[in-house]
Amino acid sequence: MKRIFSITALCLISSTLIGQDFLNGDLEGTILSISMVPPEWSAVPHTDPSCAANFAPGATPDLTSVNAPDVDLGLIGNPYSGNTFVSAIAANSYGSVYMEGIKQTVYGFMPDSIYEVHFHQAVVKQANMKDNSGSWAVYLDNTLVGISDPSSSPEAYNSTNFNWDNRSIVFTASAPYHIFKFFAKDNDDNGLIDEWDASGALRMGIDSIFITPWCNLNADLGHDTLLCAGDSILLSVTSAEADYLWQDGSTNDAFMVTQEGTYSVTVSNVCGVLSDQVFIEFDDSVQDLDLGTDREFCDGDSLILDLENPELNYLWQDGSIETSMIIKEGGYYWVEMSSENCTNHDSLFVLFKPVPEVVLPSDTILCAGQSMMLEANVDNATYLWQDNSTSPFIEVFQGGNYWVEVNENGCFNQANVSIHYLPLPRINFPKDTLLCLGQELFLNPQFEFSDFLWNDNNSTSETRTISEPGNYGLEVSNICGSDKDSIEVKFDDCKCFVYIPNAFTPNYDGRNDAFKVEYDCLFTSFDIKIFDRWGKLIYQSSNPDEMWDGSVNGKETPIGVYAYRIEYLSYGREPVIRTGTITLIH
Repeated sequence: MKRIFSITALCLISSTLIGQDFLNGDLEGTILSISMVPPEWSAVPHTDPSCAANFAPGATPDLTSVNAPDVDLGLIGNPYSGNTFVSAIAANSYGSVYMEGIKQTVYGFMPDSIYEVHFHQAVVKQANMKDNSGSWAVYLDNTLVGISDPSSSPEAYNSTNFNWDNRSIVFTASAPYHIFKFFAKDNDDNGLIDEWDASGALRMGIDSIFITPWCNLNADLGHDTLLCAGDSILLSVTSAEADYLWQDGSTNDAFMVTQEGTYSVTVSNVCGVLSDQVFIEFDDSVQDLDLGTDREFCDGDSLILDLENPELNYLWQDGSIETSMIIKEGGYYWVEMSSENCTNHDSLFVLFKPVPEVVLPSDTILCAGQSMMLEANVDNATYLWQDNSTSPFIEVFQGGNYWVEVNENGCFNQANVSIHYLPLPRINFPKDTLLCLGQELFLNPQFEFSDFLWNDNNSTSETRTISEPGNYGLEVSNICGSDKDSIEVKFDDCKCFVYIPNAFTPNYDGRNDAFKVEYDCLFTSFDIKIFDRWGKLIYQSSNPDEMWDGSVNGKETPIGVYAYRIEYLSYGREPVIRTGTITLIH
């Protein structure tokens, strides 16, 4: 909140009320050292009747700016106006009492007339004086005429960004002149000078001091205010025979606030013009509390009430203070949710209903031609089977996963059974097989719910990996029948030699006239590509016995080096890719 004073109509007030104002009321001066005061002002000595300091250094205020008089101590700050202001200490530490203040004699008052002294104040702090709230005490001669409302500051002790608050004290002049004294005033009993005590000694700042005749002109909207969502506040600035102008153009003496924002008013009468503004903030942190309507659930279900904001405080009907509650039983449930400033409540009733009991047979194996009846009888219920039928029972003629969902009074339960139709075993081994040395043959008959017996070592394994020659027989049996089969497996050495020449002379002399790959194995796939020096494909074949005579489209190719890429796969081996060059010589 920053209040702006503009006295524009004082000409309408009797000139006899207008007194001499302060000299250098803006407290401007040049800082050469600590314990200085601005021109026209004096420090109130510790021997003054109004001063409680018990030694001379305890009554030495400081002219202060953003970079003086002592940056390391934090004895700096931002003035309200101009370049300097005065800061003073209020402390009582280990028998030493500090009560620092400034004074000035002002002339020209009309005795028995009412005046108002205005000033701006701020909490300044320093390294060993970190109290965050304080005021100024104003004396007229040796009489205390008022203590300003406290100001507070969260800023660090060396901040140059603290806020200034406007304050004023009303007094009645009793003589044509008075000595005004301003003392820093702590608003608590802790005056300890200690850098670790955040509520100890106080350093306050004062700036922009001036005097006006007092009249009934009110534009005080109060401090910035925090309201709970849904609340409202009436801002009232009633003054005698005044005109009002609010931020929205309305002209009443009061304004009802129902939403967040900055609100301002200008009040004017014969005393002058006075303006103020205030920020009204709404705390909506607890506004959205909603447990929902009363609910019905089925046994086995649960309801999670999760309020999802760990920064708030909660109190449930059972004394729990967690952010959430899991409800598994019927009953009446309520929660109180609160922030630092606001509280909200909500409640609901929860009912749990029984679920139907549904029983189907366990998983079953049937043989071809058999059938099975599945039945799920529950009184006063409806049914839905996997095939969308709605009868209490179905007859099964084929394998599959069968399920039924039963609905009783809105509560559902489901059961399922797997019916497996097992065929007669029919083994189908491959033909007798020849493998290369090092190869293996994997036999996997793939019969479910069956027993296996191999002929060579009475093994009952379902699969078999063969790496040695022999006759391998298997008998497979299950509840529906049995079957036998066997396979003869032989092994051979499957080496493969491939020779690729590196030059040929297609001059038709009967010697080395063509390029051909020599090999001594059986290819299951073969591909050869030949490229010229620019990477262009000029020959390709998938026949390993085909020869290239060095021509392209019936024309001789020039002498040179050509690149080849040959990819082949021989029986029982991994694919091979070979690349290189061949020289063509005429």
